[in-house]
Amino acid sequence: MININDYTSENLQDVVDEMESRIVELEAENKRLKENQRWRIVANGKLPKIGIPVLFLADWGSIYEGCTYDGKTIALYDLEDYEDSDITHWMPLPV
Repeated sequence: MININDYTSENLQDVVDEMESRIVELEAENKRLKENQRWRIVANGKLPKIGIPVLFLADWGSIYEGCTYDGKTIALYDLEDYEDSDITHWMPLPV
């Protein structure tokens, strides 16, 4: 990596090229992170992988932390009485 303080008129294009390349890398990483942090709709039938901690949004507006434990059933932490149909969206927690 070229240190910006070491550039000269001879290597200025190299610095610009490297910075443009890094911008492309960071934009791709930002896109991936945004995709991982968006809410998913339960109605589409896709639940999170088994055991992955996620946030669940209930149809009454509350958000709970939980996970799926068999690929079909949602286990919510700190909530004993619920129906799977009450859960409308889910989002994976950052690792």
